[in-house]
Amino acid sequence: MITLRTVTKDDVVAYWELRLEGLLRNPESFASSYEESVNQSMQSVMERMSETDDHYIVGAFNDNDDLVGMSGFIREKRLKLKHKGLIWGVYVTTDYRQQGIGKKMIEEIVTRAKSIKGLTQINLSTMATNEAGIRLYQSLGFETYGVERKALKVGDVYLDEHLMALHLE
Repeated sequence: MITLRTVTKDDVVAYWELRLEGLLRNPESFASSYEESVNQSMQSVMERMSETDDHYIVGAFNDNDDLVGMSGFIREKRLKLKHKGLIWGVYVTTDYRQQGIGKKMIEEIVTRAKSIKGLTQINLSTMATNEAGIRLYQSLGFETYGVERKALKVGDVYLDEHLMALHLE
């Protein structure tokens, strides 16, 4: 059974190990790179972790309380952008894929976001080649509003990115 809860500073080691796994196994899915991230200290990782209504990481934990999936949310801070939030860093470890965990994490974020006063839109981006992810996000009401050509360069390969939004109103 999978349990969803906010990833806390007590989970920092498990979070960082899963994050690095994602960066290493699926480099095309993240703007951050494994090479840039691997040498960060636990202290610097912990300093960036927040546990507020406006910034958090939803974790999917198995029966052994192992972190097997994660997805972050952050609300824009600037006055003219505060009506928007961003989903980032969606990742489920290989052995737990195709079980609906990603969908449950995104649903949890959307549910929480709906209770944030003044938040009317959630944005995310996903690689144009991530057909399963695009279908998942569309099934939850996200719509593609643009495609950024050559958004990422992994090695010698340029990758396009779908920009997607869910309007909460």
